[in-house]
Amino acid sequence: MATKKLTRKELKQEDQFIKFAKQTIVFVKEHKDRINLGVMITAVVAILISLVVFSVRHSNAKAAALLNDGWKAYDQAIKPASQQQPQEALDDEGIAKARDENLKKSIESFSEVVSEYSSSSAAPNAMYLLANAYYRTTDYPAAAEHFGKFLAEYPKHTLVSAAKIGMAYCQEAQGKFPEALTLLEEMLPEAHNFYSKPQIYIDIARVALLAGQTPKSVQYYKRYLSEFPDGASAEKILNKLAEIAPEEAAALNPAS
Repeated sequence: MATKKLTRKELKQEDQFIKFAKQTIVFVKEHKDRINLGVMITAVVAILISLVVFSVRHSNAKAAALLNDGWKAYDQAIKPASQQQPQEALDDEGIAKARDENLKKSIESFSEVVSEYSSSSAAPNAMYLLANAYYRTTDYPAAAEHFGKFLAEYPKHTLVSAAKIGMAYCQEAQGKFPEALTLLEEMLPEAHNFYSKPQIYIDIARVALLAGQTPKSVQYYKRYLSEFPDGASAEKILNKLAEIAPEEAAALNPAS
């Protein structure tokens, strides 16, 4: 990735940082004969802390700006065609191209935050969004890699449950059905925290069927119908059961 050029404002901020450091050195040299060692150490430590705080704030500001740029591009990419900006007539090819360009921009911005500002407060969200952006481009190995990094580096983040689901979807997309199934079943106790229980039942049933575990698929479809008989997907699930387990479906829907 090409090195990003700093704006005049950013260059000025860097100059202020260097100027502050130089002033610190001059101060210590000029006063070394008039202050005792303890006072000097205290003064130097205080100044160093100020320098660190300044650096962190400056880094966080740049990281936050990059994160915001990435989010704008990502949000534009995932919006329905009717909400795309600018409002102009685009054919399907044009819409797809604009979407790909926005996803590319978002990946560049999120990647820069993760690689250049890894200690900033913006880094965790950038890592999570980077994984999602890769998933949207169908680069499932890259998406899985970054979901994995997110889970390893930020195990207590509020988006951990969402990242686990993302990882499961990546595994499913790559044909790693047993691994995806394991992750989804591990999410059941957390379903009430982030992921809706009806949806996780559907996901487990779908992936179980793909993994060749038809009885488990039937089990979770039935759990959905038992707990959410009026759920939005109830009719579709009955139709699916009629396909994979006709007797079970007939028992659940005798009027059919």
